[in-house]
Amino acid sequence: MTIDAQQGTLPTGFVHAQINVSDLDRSLVFYEMLGFEVIGKGTISDPDLFAALGLDGGRLRGAFLRIPGRSTKVTPMLDMIQFIDPPPQGAPYPALNHLGIARICFQVDDIEAAERRLIEQGIETLGPIGELRTKANMVGKVLCFKDPDGTILEYSEINVSD
Repeated sequence: MTIDAQQGTLPTGFVHAQINVSDLDRSLVFYEMLGFEVIGKGTISDPDLFAALGLDGGRLRGAFLRIPGRSTKVTPMLDMIQFIDPPPQGAPYPALNHLGIARICFQVDDIEAAERRLIEQGIETLGPIGELRTKANMVGKVLCFKDPDGTILEYSEINVSD
């Protein structure tokens, strides 16, 4: 495969990751507890938008969230959606070893303190903090947990040495 693309047709940034939820209000409380801020919220009933998304019907409640103080031009947003019509289908993947998008990872500065905070909030982790070492001089710690609908999230404390 070769890349022979006209100027302006290749990605220049990462805009957002969408998380479908069963109860927007409950999920917003959870993600705000994690430290995100809501920067927009509303109901959308636009048939043209739903057609562009490949869906019939057309009503959803949604919110955009970001890391406070970070520009959405350089830091992706979370696009949280509660589908009303059509209603949500299925459930989040129960484990990470499946095809497709598996988890969303957020950087933290102190993963042990972040783990204690999750436990204090009654949030169960999937396992203990794990250590990651790569040949590219990257050392990190990772911790996975689930949101109220069961979507797997990850905290990561990454250090790269020269």
